[in-house]
Amino acid sequence: MMPIKPFFAYRSFRKELHTVKRFYDAGIRQFCVFPSNTTNSLGQPYVDYPPNWLYFDAYEFEHADRQIDDILSVAPEAELLCMIDLNSPNWLIRLLMRTLADSTIGLTDALTTERWRKETLNYMRALLTHLETTYPGRIKGYILACGMTDEWMDYSKGRELAGKLEAYRQWSRIPSRRSAGGSAPIRRCICAIRKPMPMPYVTGISSVNALQTESAFSRGKRGRLFRVKPPSAHFSAISYS
Repeated sequence: MMPIKPFFAYRSFRKELHTVKRFYDAGIRQFCVFPSNTTNSLGQPYVDYPPNWLYFDAYEFEHADRQIDDILSVAPEAELLCMIDLNSPNWLIRLLMRTLADSTIGLTDALTTERWRKETLNYMRALLTHLETTYPGRIKGYILACGMTDEWMDYSKGRELAGKLEAYRQWSRIPSRRSAGGSAPIRRCICAIRKPMPMPYVTGISSVNALQTESAFSRGKRGRLFRVKPPSAHFSAISYS
C-alpha cells in the first residue's frame, strides 16, 4: 500500500506575492491561480487582473499568463492548480438575455441554453490549450468553477424556463430512467412552467446529471482535480452527486 503524501497548497484571489514568497520559503510548492472573467457575490472582480475572455472567440490570454508569471517570479518551482472560470461574463449575459443565461445565479438556466454551452466550451478549450502549450508540465490540475460562488450551486429558485423544461421532458422519456429505488419508472414531468419558489432552492452539479444536458462536463467524484491534455481531452467537472 502506497503511503499517503501530505499535501498543502496556498490560494488567494488577491495579488499577494509577498505571502506567496513566505509560503514558498516555508517549503510549499503548490499554488492556485484563477484567471477570472467575472465578479464575486459582492460585485467586485475576483482577481487583480483583467478578464481574458472578451467576446465570442476573442481572448487575451496574456492576462492569464501575467498572473502565472507573477507567481513564478517569487516561486520558481511552483506546481500550479488552475481554477477555470466558466461563469458568464457580463457581456455574455447581456447578449443571451432572453434565455436568462446568467450561470452565477441560474446555473441550470445556463446549462440548458445551447448557445451558452457552445460558447463556454469554446472558451474553455481555448484557455486549456493555451495553458498546456505555454506552461507544459507546470499545471498539475484544473478545477472547473461555475455557479454561485463558483461552487456549482444553482440559485434559480426552482424557476422553469422553456429550455430547461424541454430538457427534462426529453430526459424523462428515456426508458432506463428509474426512481431512487431502482424499480419504478420516474414520474413524468410537469407539463406547465411553474413560478419560482418563494425560498431559495439550491442544487449542486447534480442538476446537470438530472437534466441530461449536452454540456462538456462529465461526472466525477467530489473535489477531484482533473488532468487535461489538449487537444483531444475529455473535460470533466466536480460532481456533488
